[in-house]
Amino acid sequence: PLPPISKDEVPFEIPESWEWVRLGKVCRFIDYRGKTPKKINHGIRLLTAKNIKKGFLSLEPEEFISVDEHMERNTRGNVQKDSILFTTEAPLGNVAINPFDNVAIAQRTIAIDSYNKMTNYFLFYELLSPMIQISIKKTATGSTVKGIKAANLRNILILLPPLSEQQRIVSKIEEIFPLLKV
Repeated sequence: PLPPISKDEVPFEIPESWEWVRLGKVCRFIDYRGKTPKKINHGIRLLTAKNIKKGFLSLEPEEFISVDEHMERNTRGNVQKDSILFTTEAPLGNVAINPFDNVAIAQRTIAIDSYNKMTNYFLFYELLSPMIQISIKKTATGSTVKGIKAANLRNILILLPPLSEQQRIVSKIEEIFPLLKV
């Protein structure tokens, strides 16, 4: 169980219909940290931390694992299309949306799926926000390479507006995003 949220943790007031929640309360995590998969020339696409950028997925490098290895690794859960892909270290805190129906993820990567109280697209933008990125970096550990454990990521505070508000926010972001000169 996640610890209750204390008043000291709440950074600012929010509308009455919104709430502060711990990320682990509204999401499912699939964490494939562990042994490095054996890469082959074709098979199931493997997404690694090298593919996950700040807000998008790079298809380079293009790597694959066997169907058999994918089935062995899938015992922790199946990465869904539109799952959020999150890098836990090297680099820390990159976030992208998975566009594939059938994909494997490697170490240093967590797939996150929100439950019915939150949309993945709202959570995607929230995880990219400076407020959450700072919180992730403050929670990270390590001296040479900073990283975050899934247990610590679950404890990060996020905003949870009503679903209709989430959808309006995502629509507005997607409307103005192409206008930004980055």
